[in-house]
Amino acid sequence: FDKYNIERSYYWMHPLCPTSRWETLFVTPISILAVLKSFPVKNPDFFSLDIDSIDFDVAKEILTSGFRPKIFLVEYNSAYGPETLTHYSFSDFTKKVPINSKNWGCSISKWNSLFEEFDYKFVTVDESDVNAFFVDPTMFIDSFNPYGHGLSFANSKHF
Repeated sequence: FDKYNIERSYYWMHPLCPTSRWETLFVTPISILAVLKSFPVKNPDFFSLDIDSIDFDVAKEILTSGFRPKIFLVEYNSAYGPETLTHYSFSDFTKKVPINSKNWGCSISKWNSLFEEFDYKFVTVDESDVNAFFVDPTMFIDSFNPYGHGLSFANSKHF
């Protein structure tokens, strides 16, 4: 854990949301269920997941548990390309498979397959080439139709 960055984040963010709770812990597919139990709602408006490794397995556990954000933001690894169906798994992590710029995280196609399984709709990736947005379509009125208007993939300039 990077104590300096945690303290810095708290310093800047806590005044903006004084009722927020800050914890330092390593999140895994196993520990995430205990974390979710402390959330006051099971369908927050927005949820962002970015842990730079086993994101896919943690997200799958989150969705399987019934936790259902209206908008779910996840980090993807564009080094996998737009078609590859793969991710850095919790199994890889426990076997201590080294993470490098080519094998961390999850491909955009793998994210799409997971969120489709839970009836989420893909909206877009951001222009910084690292984040993908999915929405629960049952939470939005019919006139709100973001599908098909954004970027479906962006190749990172970092690789």
